[in-house]
Amino acid sequence: MKKIMQRMFLGLLTVSVVACSGSGGLFGGNVISVAENTAANPNTPQQKYAASIRLLPYRDGRNVTNPYKMGISTQRIIGMSGSDLMVDPEVAAIVTNSMRKHLDNAGFQLAAADALYELSGEVKALNYDVKVRDEISIVVESVLKERATGKVVWSGIVLEKSDRFAGVSGNSKKDIANYLREKVGVVAGKTTEAISASLMASRPDLFNL
Repeated sequence: MKKIMQRMFLGLLTVSVVACSGSGGLFGGNVISVAENTAANPNTPQQKYAASIRLLPYRDGRNVTNPYKMGISTQRIIGMSGSDLMVDPEVAAIVTNSMRKHLDNAGFQLAAADALYELSGEVKALNYDVKVRDEISIVVESVLKERATGKVVWSGIVLEKSDRFAGVSGNSKKDIANYLREKVGVVAGKTTEAISASLMASRPDLFNL
């Protein structure tokens, strides 16, 4: 009888583990998936410029214990429970992915081994709270260096702060993911524009100017 009870307990334990490690990952169904838009940009130059950049993963400089947490919710979100807003991938990776997309769309070669420049940065703030109005605040610092000399050729901090009313029906996970992607894209776009302007002024030969 004792052995039978032990087997039943182990069976229940196995079922619980499988349920927790399903398609929802660490956070179950409460995770907000933020995949970068892979659609081609019609404004992307047909030929890449000679300016090449090695993009390093951005660091998460926020004062948080969980790199996947971006905020809290005090309102109902369709398809979610609980108050913590968790994203996948982690916050710094979302910023890195957006920077990669915008640099690529701007015509830069994203090389690794033989790039002329190296771009790194830090997410100093990224907070998204779902309240009566969604509130988002983003602060990202970026530094562009010459790889050969280590000289800083451009650095800057870009801020984006915004809010919106989700409507009478409230938010879904997709709504939140889209709004986050849009606002991170604003930061990545402004950063890319500043880098482009700086390099075009100092090295016009790399852009056939």
